[in-house]
Amino acid sequence: GEEPESAPVPTLSPSAAGVAGSPDQATRVQQPGVDGGTDLTLVSDRLVAADKARRSGDPIAVFENYEALASYFFDLGNARTCVHFLNKCLVLARHVGDKSLEKKATADLANALATLPGETGKAIMLHERQ
Repeated sequence: GEEPESAPVPTLSPSAAGVAGSPDQATRVQQPGVDGGTDLTLVSDRLVAADKARRSGDPIAVFENYEALASYFFDLGNARTCVHFLNKCLVLARHVGDKSLEKKATADLANALATLPGETGKAIMLHERQ
């Protein structure tokens, strides 16, 4: 059968939304999920959408889904998982050679790293690369 299409979610980035707040926050799940904080349906939907986009050759949609996951986890206070997804964004942007996405991913990653203890040096290094 056909897979249900997930509703579009605005592209969010920690540098633009997660760190400073965002008017789009109302579109995100506000209540904790079954595991005490993570909405597993939202995470699953984004991962499935990213995989579907990857298989169909749409790197921009993959980037957007990973970026939304990064922002979601940052908003939950889980900067480590945010950094994981932003690293995926950066690798993807470099792989496809999109300098604009690479710059965005680098800035977002630097901002997320700056919130983690012991990662300030990496954050500064990334900011200096821009």
